[in-house]
Amino acid sequence: MQGISNYATKFGMPPAQSCTILLRALTLADPEFIRFLKIARRSASEVQSELYLALDRKYITNDELGTAYDIATEAKRLINGMIGYLRQSKK
Repeated sequence: MQGISNYATKFGMPPAQSCTILLRALTLADPEFIRFLKIARRSASEVQSELYLALDRKYITNDELGTAYDIATEAKRLINGMIGYLRQSKK
C-alpha cells in the first residue's frame, strides 16, 4: 500500500485519502470498481483533449501542455495497472 500512497501523493492526494480509496476499492465488487477505473481513464483522456483546446485558445503554453499531458498519461498508466491487477487477482 505504501507504493500507492507515494503515487497518490505525487498527484496531490493526501496519503490517508489514497489509502481510504484503496481499502474501499478492495471491498467493492471488482467489476464495479473496474468500471469506475475505466471512467477515470476516459476522464484523463478527455483532459488531454481539452489541453489542446486550451493551447489553441492560448490559455496555456506548450510547456504547460506537455507537463499536464504527461501527468494525465501517468494517471492513465496507473489506472491501467490497477485494472490489470484487479483482473489478474480474479483468476
